[in-house]
Order: sequence, then structure tokens, then C-alpha cells
Amino acid sequence: MPRFPENDIISLVGEAPHYDLSESLGPLLRVTDLLGSTDPSSLGEIPLGYPTAEGNPRLRKAISDWHAVKPDDVVITAGCMHALFLVAFTLCDRGSEVVASSPLFPPARGILEAVGANVHQLPLSFDRAYQPDLAQFREKLSERTRLVSLASPQNPSGIAIPPETLREMLGLMQRVCPEA
Repeated sequence: MPRFPENDIISLVGEAPHYDLSESLGPLLRVTDLLGSTDPSSLGEIPLGYPTAEGNPRLRKAISDWHAVKPDDVVITAGCMHALFLVAFTLCDRGSEVVASSPLFPPARGILEAVGANVHQLPLSFDRAYQPDLAQFREKLSERTRLVSLASPQNPSGIAIPPETLREMLGLMQRVCPEA
């Protein structure tokens, strides 16, 4: 499938996106429709749509095999907000310290605030090409930091954090807040 079919609602605001995976009304696609081929395990035939709460058993099994864990240890989420919700409620308690980039997708910040976390904003700006300032990042970390939330590529700029910067950030976290 080279493109989604035209949609009257989407076309009111602009051209139809090449692949709009966020749209609930889009066509039912399979992994193979996006990637163009399937692997021997036939995971490409799994439909991409709203799953059951437990997730597709074949997909959970494939992921568990890949990571050498039990399928019951794999959680499949229906979108990123479900995943962010689970991460926040699993890792953070009221008063937990969290470092989050700003700007940040508002519902992602809302989830952190809903658990009662103290959110310390790491500003990303146009003037710095939306790249984090490592000295500023270090200042935001404490031994009470339980979570660092970064989007890469960053929303709304679409700019990714380079792997070497992420490695430096992880090194700082290991030294300051190894439990994060």
C-alpha cells in the first residue's frame, strides 16, 4: 500500500499523511503493509489495530523470545499514552523526582503530575537546536530522580537527540540517580 486512501476529514486540513498511525478511523493495516515483507514467524500478518488488554499472544511470544523473558512479562500497549501511563505509575510515587524535557506532549506531562511527581523541566529551545544542555540536565538530577522523560525525535521540532548525547545523559544518571 503506497499511501492511505484519501479521507474527507483529513483532507479538509491538508494532504493525507503517508502513514497516519494515530488515526482511529484509518484502514486496518498489517505489519507487512508498512514494511513490505514478512519474516518467517509471520508476524507481518498481525493486524495493527486496537488489541485486547493482554496484547496479541503471537507478538508477546516473539518479543519474549527476542528478550529471553516469559511472554507473561511482556506488556503490549495500545499506543504511547498507555505505555507512558504504565511507566509513570510503576516508577513514580507522590513526591518522586522526574526530569522531563520542555516542550513535552501535554498528556505525557499530565500523567507525571497525576501520580504526584515533582516534574523538573529541562528546557529545549530553538536557539540550541532543541538539544539538551548537559550541564542543565545534571543540575536537574538528584538521588531522588526516578524517571527522565525525553522525546526523540522531539515534538514539535522533529529533531532527534544524538546517540552520543544520550550516552552522556545515561552516564550522568548512573552517577547521580542509578535507580532512575
